[in-house]
Amino acid sequence: DVVRDGVRRRRQRRNLSVLASAVATVAVISVSALALNGSHGSRVEPGGPRVTPTSTSTPAPKPSATDTGSPSSSTPWASIPYDASKPVAWPGTIADPRVPWCTAAQLTATADGFQGATGSAAGAVTVVNQGARCALQGVPVVTGYSRSGAQIATPMPVDSFQLHRWVLLRPRSSAFVMVQIFGDNSRCRGPVARLSVAIGHGGPALSVVPHDVVAGRSVGPRCGTAAPATMSDTYSIGTGAWLRDGQSDITGPYAEVDSLPHTVLAGTVLRFQVLVRGLQTDPCPAYREQLVTDNAPSRVVADAAYYVNCQAIGDPSAPSQLLAMQLAVPSNAPAGLAELSWELPVGDSANVSHSVRIVAPPPPCRQSQLSIKAGRTGVGLGSYYDRILFTNVSSTTCSLFGYPGVQFESSSGQPLPTTPTHGSSYPVETVVLRPGGVASDVLSGADSGPNGGATACTRINGVRIIAPGLTTQVLVHAAMDCNHGTIRVTAVVSGPNASP
Repeated sequence: DVVRDGVRRRRQRRNLSVLASAVATVAVISVSALALNGSHGSRVEPGGPRVTPTSTSTPAPKPSATDTGSPSSSTPWASIPYDASKPVAWPGTIADPRVPWCTAAQLTATADGFQGATGSAAGAVTVVNQGARCALQGVPVVTGYSRSGAQIATPMPVDSFQLHRWVLLRPRSSAFVMVQIFGDNSRCRGPVARLSVAIGHGGPALSVVPHDVVAGRSVGPRCGTAAPATMSDTYSIGTGAWLRDGQSDITGPYAEVDSLPHTVLAGTVLRFQVLVRGLQTDPCPAYREQLVTDNAPSRVVADAAYYVNCQAIGDPSAPSQLLAMQLAVPSNAPAGLAELSWELPVGDSANVSHSVRIVAPPPPCRQSQLSIKAGRTGVGLGSYYDRILFTNVSSTTCSLFGYPGVQFESSSGQPLPTTPTHGSSYPVETVVLRPGGVASDVLSGADSGPNGGATACTRINGVRIIAPGLTTQVLVHAAMDCNHGTIRVTAVVSGPNASP
């Protein structure tokens, strides 16, 4: 559970920062996105499964300058995906390629100060460079062993999203990391007698016996407090990033979540705002947002990383920026409390989280609850569109999610080859249909054949529509087969006026 719980990892990172600051005080050491737009080429056969395609969208146009105080309008959201394997070139995190990475052979290590903190054993590992200058960066992987050599403490996953300071070590200079051993969710395995420290960038690990163990004191966390059935067999070890004495990790701006609704319907898009003070736009930063359930075992139900929409920020020098945000909540997200987190890759002050309740949607609509018919039609500029209307004709509320299945029908009533492509100018969301409520989608395509001329269009009787999640085909006298069965289909939205 500790390994999978993103919330715990973030809290552990904050604890390590607090611990490092406290150590600095005593002068020992100091610390430093989704839009769900259409994915062209997706295919749904009649009666096939729901599809939730994803793609990027064009960044929003640049608005007028932002207020220099508290922004009165927000920078619009844009899905500009961020790949953490190609990190932002943030100042202070860029390695000098002329300096080799440190190896275990040139470092000596000590471990000290493992004092209790909120039930964990927390301390620091310090390394001294005994060779030529070299560099360290990132979070080392630390494993704990008992006196008999058994592994009793397992490293927590390293968060590849976070950026860390590049640390230059000259001969006989030192660096350190903060280490915390957690045991609440594990069986009691006795004290930790030795630590293995993989310093990063390959090569053998360092082996170090904590000074507390040498002095005859026990190094071990509080343990065995969780329900026996949920306990793991090993403690968990969280580690900070490498830093030099008197150095802090890279700091970032300050963020607050704003306009977050108390509840969100599963299968919809959670929309909120983030107020960021001190945001720099050169380089343009990335951000990550996650939705983690509170119920045991907790799990991440939504996770996305994007670049901030820097192109749309009117006044980059303004002291604060209000950013529009959104996160797609899967239709199968479990109902109950969850924690929304939003963070930049640098600085814990831009790492914020708030609770939101996920609400289960009404049950999916049954075929008997729906009337399916054609709505408004348009033709022009070489293309056509037809709206398809889904009306709840029953006395109970139901829901629709996704894309309808479609298939052309010939003038003689036979099915024709059909290749739907999906695309929408809006996210795919759960649509709640109350009695009498209407949802709609749009079918569109070319109104002439591939070589021009309406004569290339195949004469058809209409198109068979299959409501999302259902299997029954309903013939609607709409659409034209002008391009060998190709037709563009949008997701179902609330109301009768879906956009082409």
